Amino acid sequence: YLLTRISARCVDHFLIPGIAGDGIEDICTGLGIPRSHITRFASMIDTNRHLVPDAPLKAQMRQQKGIAADAIVVAMVCRFAPEKGLDIAIESISAALSDLAPKLLQRVCVIIAGDGPLHEHLEATIRTQGIQQQCVLWGALATQEVASLLAISDIFLYTSVRGACLPMAILEAMASACAVIASTQPASNAVLIAEGRGIAVPPGDVTRTSEALVQLMNDPEGCKRMGKL
Repeated sequence: YLLTRISARCVDHFLIPGIAGDGIEDICTGLGIPRSHITRFASMIDTNRHLVPDAPLKAQMRQQKGIAADAIVVAMVCRFAPEKGLDIAIESISAALSDLAPKLLQRVCVIIAGDGPLHEHLEATIRTQGIQQQCVLWGALATQEVASLLAISDIFLYTSVRGACLPMAILEAMASACAVIASTQPASNAVLIAEGRGIAVPPGDVTRTSEALVQLMNDPEGCKRMGKL
């Protein structure tokens, strides 16, 4: 808190990723930072590091991980911390799976990559929901391993209940041509996935999130179109 106050008084200019209107300007105003001292910018990623494989290569990459070529792969990549909304994610996934036809349910594979203080809680929640057959934890992954996971995925799920700036995870999922379901926390998510590039849902809304999952799981071609956008 003291360092923040010192910075607010002594720093000449602030470069902050994100979009105007996401609440950052209001926070800065509260700290006494004039808006003329703030420049917002868009975060960037190296898209060359993200592979969009054709069908044969995707099937081969999946086979190497023990995943069926025709599986519907839902991915999450995040730190296992409260602000990531993992309980919302698991509840939404469980509700979505219960609404699928049996043949479709057999094809679903949910992969959650990451680690953090909620690891044991997440494992217990998955068991409690009875979805351990469809939902697996891959642990923390190196950068290139994350890119490989996204390359074999159809849907990327982001359920943050608190955030700021521009989430790199969503940019990376979009660069890998995943269909994205993301909460509007931070507000920049809605801009990133507007115009058919993804589905925005209110943070903490299990019903809307599970409905979005069901919609995309039932529409593989729609996932591909969304990913291309």
